[in-house]
Amino acid sequence: MTPQRRAVAVSGSIAGALALSSCFAEVPAPRPGWSSQEIEAQRQCAAGQVPACGALGRLLVAHVTSEKDVDRGMVLLETACADGDAASCAALGAIYRERGDEKALARSEELLKRACDLKSAEGCASLGVLEEAWERHDPRPVLEAYRRSCELGYPKGCELYAFAQKRQSPGDRRAGEEAFIRACSLGDLPSCHGLGRSRIAKPATLADGVAYLMKACEGGFVPSCVTAAELFAPVVGAAASWERALPVADRACARKEEDACAIADASRLEGRREVPAAAQRLRAACDGGIALACFYWANAAGASATAEAVLQAYGLACQGHSSLIRPLACTRFAVLRLTTATSAEEAEPLTKALEAACARSVGEACCAVAEIQAAGRWSPADATKASDTRQKACNLGAQKCCGR
Repeated sequence: MTPQRRAVAVSGSIAGALALSSCFAEVPAPRPGWSSQEIEAQRQCAAGQVPACGALGRLLVAHVTSEKDVDRGMVLLETACADGDAASCAALGAIYRERGDEKALARSEELLKRACDLKSAEGCASLGVLEEAWERHDPRPVLEAYRRSCELGYPKGCELYAFAQKRQSPGDRRAGEEAFIRACSLGDLPSCHGLGRSRIAKPATLADGVAYLMKACEGGFVPSCVTAAELFAPVVGAAASWERALPVADRACARKEEDACAIADASRLEGRREVPAAAQRLRAACDGGIALACFYWANAAGASATAEAVLQAYGLACQGHSSLIRPLACTRFAVLRLTTATSAEEAEPLTKALEAACARSVGEACCAVAEIQAAGRWSPADATKASDTRQKACNLGAQKCCGR
């Protein structure tokens, strides 16, 4: 059946379900085209199991093998809901909500409230979504529905509750946190990811953040693998560690995340593993426009590459979208360009770019600025300034400027 015919069938069934339920409550016999699930649900329903009748009703409405089956499915759902089957009430509420007219929405609210009272976690969540869509300017019913859904153990309900709390208290960074934690504990990986991202930003909660990211990554949530790979990325990661970066980067790389592939190969270079192959992949990825690969290839190129090739790679990395490496790539590009400058006019924009990067706490840029201040080639030498800038560079981790 086409989607259009399905919509007509379900819509018609909504209109006639209550009228049909009084005169047709018997269990329909199996028909050609029914799935094994439908046949088993029919058998259990015929034996008097109300939840199975509701399950059969949901299957008949969802599969739409015939319009008559949709009618019978709606009757089964109405009857099972009336007999106290929470899942059937929740399913009916969702069906009526999709229709969207005022009468259907009122019926949807009634059914979802019944489902929620019968302890259907999904019914409570759907009720919250319905109440929120109506924009009645009273957040309490929405929050209460989501809260009940979460307490009943529905991960999505916990996530919805957390977001609703954050909307109610936009200035409170901890709003919704407990609900997100519960959602994560129930297996909602996006919630684990959000908790991880918020915690890795602070040293005091870094370990917790990593744990949340790893849980989501190992559960198959690729954005968490990417975030962890960036955190541990060699040279530029806030907690750089090639050993920790490699496994998570490989996981994300397997899902075609190109930046993660670059981090994985950079980690192999750092750990002296598969060096020629890793370098070759980085060069190929750089040629394909992957800025992070350009940075890592240039960083590891050494004497085997021409200065022009390294300059070009850093230039591409500087122009790329990756905020992870752009500051350092632009710094190195400016430093290399400055070595070939032949006039103050040519050197001035490069010097200013390095000074701006130093002001943004890029250690290598500060180190380069200190060299410029000490050399006095493009401006008068200033030993005091150079010493202060060199100390700043050292404090920012630029080892080249330490102990000088």
